[in-house]
Amino acid sequence: MAKRNAQVSVEYVVLTAFLLLVTGIFFGFALFFFNENSATAHAQDAVITFVNEADRAASYGDGSKVFFTVYVPFDVQSLSAGRKTISMVISNAGGSMDVIGYTKANITPAAFNPASGRRSFSAEFIDGNVLVEELA
Repeated sequence: MAKRNAQVSVEYVVLTAFLLLVTGIFFGFALFFFNENSATAHAQDAVITFVNEADRAASYGDGSKVFFTVYVPFDVQSLSAGRKTISMVISNAGGSMDVIGYTKANITPAAFNPASGRRSFSAEFIDGNVLVEELA
């Protein structure tokens, strides 16, 4: 009788270990995709903020200047502005992804440091163009 109970206990341990392994793999994939989707959402939010603030500076008229902050996510390869476009390229598991926003006003071409974190910028409307600059 003791041998049969020992066999049942071993089967329960093996079954529990298998279920924990499957659950761990599932949560690992979920965490990976959550982080990737979070970075994409932060990039989209940053580009939308750039676009809105550039349009707001242009709507105030010549000589107006607005200040704003954005969170730039990790894995950003480039961040640039030019013509009527704000562009951010982020790397993900499938290569790289472009996040692009379009403004109503012309933007003076500029490239920014792609370092991640909360960053401060200004948008100034001068002679029909919006000049976006990073603040120190």
